[in-house]
Amino acid sequence: MESEKKSHRVSSRWKPNKYVMYAQVRCEALSICASKLEAIFKTAGVEFVELLEPDPETLASYFGRLYSGKSVEIIELTDGMSRMFYLAAPVAPIRPEGELKPEFVLFFNVRSKEALEVLLRVIGKKKIAGKRYKHRSGINFMISFLGSFLFSSLLNVEDYLLQSLLLLALTLLIYLAIDYPFSLLYLRGVEMISQDPFAKKSVKIVKVVRIKPKQEES
Repeated sequence: MESEKKSHRVSSRWKPNKYVMYAQVRCEALSICASKLEAIFKTAGVEFVELLEPDPETLASYFGRLYSGKSVEIIELTDGMSRMFYLAAPVAPIRPEGELKPEFVLFFNVRSKEALEVLLRVIGKKKIAGKRYKHRSGINFMISFLGSFLFSSLLNVEDYLLQSLLLLALTLLIYLAIDYPFSLLYLRGVEMISQDPFAKKSVKIVKVVRIKPKQEES
């Protein structure tokens, strides 16, 4: 009985708990972008929190309120100098488009309130930014593998098993260093996912053509 409970706890730990969207929108004027974004939220009937230039701890303090919703949306408006955050937990996802189209959008699966707090704090410290994170895993692994291979080859280790273990260890260490802060986030219960979990599935349209019966020859 105890073993069944333990296996249930282990399996449930890795199930999706809360999806988080983090989007960054670049604006020429924050006030104009803010008014447009607020209009979208109000039209959708979504409650939101507006924060102007929050420090990381202030941003992270909203983790409990956000975690109570079905999903979490963190939208950052920036003009290159100042930052404004909009935090919401909508039932239906809000995706800014048009003039508010984000420079990048990232999706996460957070496994606990504490994990969401860590993610908010990292975002507040400007540790996550740029489009390069879209294909980060494959690129980082290749760079770390090549780097560790070159480094291990310079050591001239004759034992094949020892060299393989050394290569594996160096690859892991370099990968964790290059992949920061995502490597740290993963250890704290934040997993980055590659696609929008709420994206609608494509609908195939089938064109139906009515075939007229052939006229009988006279």
